[in-house]
Amino acid sequence: MDGMTPADALDLVLVNDAGLVPGRDLGFCCVVRTTRDLDEIRSLWLFGRDGSDRRRVAPELVDPRYAAASPDGRFLAVLASADGRDQICLVPIDGGPARPLTALPQGVSGRPVWSPDARSVAFAAGPAERPSRLPYRVERATFRFDGLGYLDDVVTDLHVVDVADATVRRLTDDRCMNGDPRWSPDGKQLCYIASFPPDRVWTGLPELRVVSVDDGVTRTLTGDWGGVLAAEWCPDGRRIAFVGCPDGYFLTQRLDLWTLDVATGAIECRTAGVPAGIGLRVQADLPVWADLSAPRIRIRGGDACLSGQDGGDVLVVRVALDGPESVVPLTSPGGSAYLLDVSDDGEVLHAATSFLRPPELVLGATRITSDNDDLVARLVTPGLRHLTATAADGVRTDVWALTPPGDGPWPTVLYIHGGPYGAFGSTYMIDFQLLVGAGFAVVAHNFRGSHGYGAEFSELIRGEWGPAGALDHHAAVDEAIRAGIADPDRLGVCGYSHGGFATCWLAGTSDRFKAAVAENPVTSWTTSYGTNDWNWFVAEEMGGAPSELAQRYAEQSPLTYAPACTTPLLFVVGENDLRCPPTESEQYFHELRRRGVPTAMLRLPHCSHLGAWDGPVPARVAQNEALVDWFTRHLS
Repeated sequence: MDGMTPADALDLVLVNDAGLVPGRDLGFCCVVRTTRDLDEIRSLWLFGRDGSDRRRVAPELVDPRYAAASPDGRFLAVLASADGRDQICLVPIDGGPARPLTALPQGVSGRPVWSPDARSVAFAAGPAERPSRLPYRVERATFRFDGLGYLDDVVTDLHVVDVADATVRRLTDDRCMNGDPRWSPDGKQLCYIASFPPDRVWTGLPELRVVSVDDGVTRTLTGDWGGVLAAEWCPDGRRIAFVGCPDGYFLTQRLDLWTLDVATGAIECRTAGVPAGIGLRVQADLPVWADLSAPRIRIRGGDACLSGQDGGDVLVVRVALDGPESVVPLTSPGGSAYLLDVSDDGEVLHAATSFLRPPELVLGATRITSDNDDLVARLVTPGLRHLTATAADGVRTDVWALTPPGDGPWPTVLYIHGGPYGAFGSTYMIDFQLLVGAGFAVVAHNFRGSHGYGAEFSELIRGEWGPAGALDHHAAVDEAIRAGIADPDRLGVCGYSHGGFATCWLAGTSDRFKAAVAENPVTSWTTSYGTNDWNWFVAEEMGGAPSELAQRYAEQSPLTYAPACTTPLLFVVGENDLRCPPTESEQYFHELRRRGVPTAMLRLPHCSHLGAWDGPVPARVAQNEALVDWFTRHLS
């Protein structure tokens, strides 16, 4: 058996959306395949709840992306491409051709959501397109966002379409990004998440709002309380359950499940006793990852079900909405389970994955899909060890090492996650598999700042990304060396976003790494403050603007230490990245070129910040190949 290659990675078959059909022993899923010709093919499938009778439906649909089953079990509302725009189509579950339900010039954004009586579908849609190349005025403090573009061009409003006659009504019009609508049990209101208010500098606190379906009257429920990531109506129609955190720096705060009384505004936490809260920020380089890891709440029998992170595991838990606090795991540790739906009798439909297994669809204890079994069987399965590292200041962190066949020590790559308030967990990473397949051990760890260990742990890195993070990064490598895994003379380091920042920091402040790959890093806090889409984030991290704290900005920037870097360093850059713009890599790149340090830059056209994960297939393949090639050249 051989290790995974970039060509093998194209054979992964991934589910990006799935659900159950009410009142029937059926489910549905949207599947993504990639051909060796670098084409991405999406398809829609039905399956029996016992895993049988899996069949493709509506093959005439182009790129079906999301689906929702009607409450009466008769139709799927499917978001699919029509004339280059995403539109909603109706697919009869018992057979027959799909028929279009919307034909908006600007297309539809996000998932379709059925009304309780199955007569209407709610959705979000953006504004009519602004003609290109015309001058435009910017007034928003945050006027563009990575992966979206200029916000005035893409902000979405809620709409409702009548299933019988396809009449569309617009419900909101406020220049916010309004999305994730949920119908009240009586069908008279929609609750939804409103982001990017045009008058707000800090974009990090999405609001929970409700709108009347009859007259479009809107009311904000949370306001300045804090940020809301997902919401669902309780069966009583009086309360809404939501995931969020009170007013504060939400990136480091714990997330909890709350209930809100719509009439009185009273808010109650239902997960206060959970040590790390309820939240999910595990990262993975799968093209469907944004869909699978999106926060979801499903309410059945008076309890809320959702995915929550505990260290490196992701579990589906059931949370009582009334009475004494109760949080019960519905899936087992040792892997990760990403909630997709829950049946009326309590069976959990989820995507199950681990460090060693790509995600597959599971309902209760029944595997629904096994599309990747042949791929896994023909490839070498990496060895996996869990370690604990202790930094010089006593901070302890989780470390995982994936290893090639044979005996160590091996040339080893320290792989650093983004955020820094994200996390690694028991979830499949293509890059890990590729590096192990090429003969490298991979060390991944949840350094201070990582999600899943509580707010206090997250705060330990705030404003000190370089020096504080480096303590843990070096400790993880030291532990891997002690364990006989890492060859101290053949060490590499890589990472994405914050991981790219940390890679550049380590390359400029240490000579232990013989090769490095930095993907979409920040290298200068000063230029990042002025050019990225989250400049409020930079000010929060640094404690003020660069005009107020010039020395601090310089001390915390990897670019300051670039003159000392002798490590061969490859940059991978998304040319449309608004989060960590290409200029961040270019500054460091030019410094290394000037000093004769081996360096190169792989530029990915048409790619935003996460383009090497979910961008065009050629970009993903190019990143895969470049990562393996750089370390093979400099470490083997």
